[in-house]
Amino acid sequence: MLPIKCCRNLTEGLAQAMVEPSTQSLTLDIIDYPGRRPEAYIADLNLESEGLGTHHLLAHHRQTDVTAAAYAEALFATRPQGDGGVTAVLGYCASSGVSAHYAEIVARETGQMPLLICFDASPCTIGDIEDCYLTALQQIEEDNPGTAFPPVSVPALVDRPHLLIDAVREDLTRRMVRVLAADGLTDDDVAGLVTQTVDDTHISWITHLLACGDARPSTRIGRTLNVVSRGYTDGPDWLRGEDVLTVRIDCDRADLLRHPETRSAVLGFVQEGSVNA
Repeated sequence: MLPIKCCRNLTEGLAQAMVEPSTQSLTLDIIDYPGRRPEAYIADLNLESEGLGTHHLLAHHRQTDVTAAAYAEALFATRPQGDGGVTAVLGYCASSGVSAHYAEIVARETGQMPLLICFDASPCTIGDIEDCYLTALQQIEEDNPGTAFPPVSVPALVDRPHLLIDAVREDLTRRMVRVLAADGLTDDDVAGLVTQTVDDTHISWITHLLACGDARPSTRIGRTLNVVSRGYTDGPDWLRGEDVLTVRIDCDRADLLRHPETRSAVLGFVQEGSVNA
């Protein structure tokens, strides 16, 4: 009997060899924020092993737009050229709304509506954005609590997102400079660490959430798949199209994007959609 690891490798090799020829030219554009989180990522589905081309649009792109439409437009503008059309757009959780806007842009620019595949599609709320900011604040002041600085009122500024971003950046920078100074770091060290932590980590994530919270795509006219985890309740209002398929996977959200049934649902939907296109 072959060792378990060898059997698994053999099975995976056979699966790759049996890929339908039609999948070799299929391309997936993926919108999934790459920051740290307990949940798995769309990348964990390893769709490339089935011959599918993938573009992880947020992997190397630093966004500054805070409206969903502008955010999606900027992503499309930086998409690799010469790779053919977009078979499907994939979005995780709150990013699904931006993904729907992106699919509309693809349809407008190419004349062909791509498939849309969502995972636990959910709206982004003011509370989500506020929690993100307060978590950043706590992380920065973890070892030096007790500052007299009042927190920024996210609900009061959320309708003025650029002002909110400026206020949060100023607040987190001031707090971090104070913490680093207490540790005896020089100005040069402070500047580099502040940029890396405040802008590249916290502001980037809050900007993404603001765009997700602004997402108000039209009701879907293209084919849509929403793969949902065990505890999922209800999707956003825009996910009410006539051709929306919901597939429930018996797992927690953290494991949704590494579950084999999720992978099977995505592959089946993409392959069927490419045949019927």
